[in-house]
Amino acid sequence: MFRKRKKYQAARGSLAQLWGFNLFLFATFVTAYFGMPFLKTSVLEYQNVKSEPFDGTVSPIAYVPNWLDAKNWNKSLRFENIPTDDFLDIPRYDAELLLVDDQKNRMALLQRSTYITPYMGSYRMNFEEYDGSHLGVDIRAPLGTPVLAIANGVVVRTNTRETADGKYVVVRHDQVPVGGSTATIYSSYLHLESVSVEPGTKIRKGSPVGKVGMTGITTTPHLHFQIDKASAPFHAYWPYSYSDLNELGIDFFAAVNMGLGKENALKHTVHPMEFVQANLVEWAAGIAVTPTTVTVASATELPVVPAVDEEAETAPKNSAPEEPKKVEEPKKMELPPVKLPETSKPETDFAAEAFVPPFSDVPRNAPYRASFDRVNDSGALRPLEAASFRPNDAMTRRDAAMVFGALLGIRPADSPELPFADVLPSDKSAGYLSVLVERGIVGSTKWFRPREAISRAEAAVLLTRASKIAGLPGKSLFSDVADDDTRVAPLNAFSRSLRLKKNLRFDPNAPITRAEFVKMLDTWRERTGKLK
Repeated sequence: MFRKRKKYQAARGSLAQLWGFNLFLFATFVTAYFGMPFLKTSVLEYQNVKSEPFDGTVSPIAYVPNWLDAKNWNKSLRFENIPTDDFLDIPRYDAELLLVDDQKNRMALLQRSTYITPYMGSYRMNFEEYDGSHLGVDIRAPLGTPVLAIANGVVVRTNTRETADGKYVVVRHDQVPVGGSTATIYSSYLHLESVSVEPGTKIRKGSPVGKVGMTGITTTPHLHFQIDKASAPFHAYWPYSYSDLNELGIDFFAAVNMGLGKENALKHTVHPMEFVQANLVEWAAGIAVTPTTVTVASATELPVVPAVDEEAETAPKNSAPEEPKKVEEPKKMELPPVKLPETSKPETDFAAEAFVPPFSDVPRNAPYRASFDRVNDSGALRPLEAASFRPNDAMTRRDAAMVFGALLGIRPADSPELPFADVLPSDKSAGYLSVLVERGIVGSTKWFRPREAISRAEAAVLLTRASKIAGLPGKSLFSDVADDDTRVAPLNAFSRSLRLKKNLRFDPNAPITRAEFVKMLDTWRERTGKLK
């Protein structure tokens, strides 16, 4: 009897321990689930560390290159390798000047070249505030450009892993002036190349937090700079989730363009550049943000690159080094006569071609210049609405559709009807795409992938369909395109229309550069008799 009672007591003890462990797990779950906001506030945001008193702001980036000098547009350029004479104070953010679409207004060009996406803007490249739900300001700057804390604060979060936001830093600023009172705000610096601060540490305004990079969802080196209110549920705040995108069947860029989450974005953020500029103070002495100690002219004082006299023998002031630099020309296409000619070192300094209306980066001695002029004179490049042509960049499917549609003389549809889930009717390309789909030049699929690069094969197929050239598959004329490739027929037809030789390499899946695309358009126009 005693043994049975002892076993029973032992069993009860084990059961009590089991229930105790279960209660512990439950308490942990409740604490994690319901108490996380408290933990995030009290521990993760380092409420025990207070920032120094607010004493004004500085710009998150101090200097940018003179963007009107075309050599500074190379994405691979690094901050430390750019001549100091090429730098100028970052221009003051001006929403009205951003809307000025005038190729000869150099201050407007500097604005558009620096602030590539405005507050609450879209990716339509119209530089219009409140046209979308982009709740920060994208500031273009070379790789490695120092990024500075805008005000005294406490570093509350850093990320050094590859995420959609890339590497980033979040800084809390206590008791700063916002809307006529004082409040806590959070500044965020996204897409960094590297992070130079640690969470939980105080930071003074103007201190480096990292360097400009291209991490995360980005297509060019830039800083995404935003300011959240304390009401935002997390930092850096974003007004929609990936589940929202999946439900709507759209991508990240389309969501911004349609203004998804706009109401929440306005509720939880502050216009970052307006806040900085309203509280701006002069730079503190000793902040090393340039490669060497140098006096940089203010944007308001800079006459910018003067108009270039075609007969001038000397480069304009503020251009480049005395000896000419090699210019990175587009990769040669192995498709005679569509291929680009062999390139050589230019006879004149690239900087001397810095401003050639209507595009600022097309040298007069470029091997594709004659083709560029003919296509540009036709008005085909007008839909791009850009200050620069960016000849070495890949041509996107969206831009290719607009340029080719304009070359064909297509009048964009007023009420476009599109099969694509990732192109909004309000997008500038929609009117052209609607007509191209109707004519059977662009295929009708669910996804158009507007921001992806168009391949060489896709470009050739586009021209083949437009010229109504008939062709049977047969044997492939290209050594790197298989006979059973579905693109054989249009590629063969394209080859015959240009009287190309057999067994050439076409490199069909490689992205086509913007310079190569213009060269191909011009050759096609000449050989097919289109638009003469």
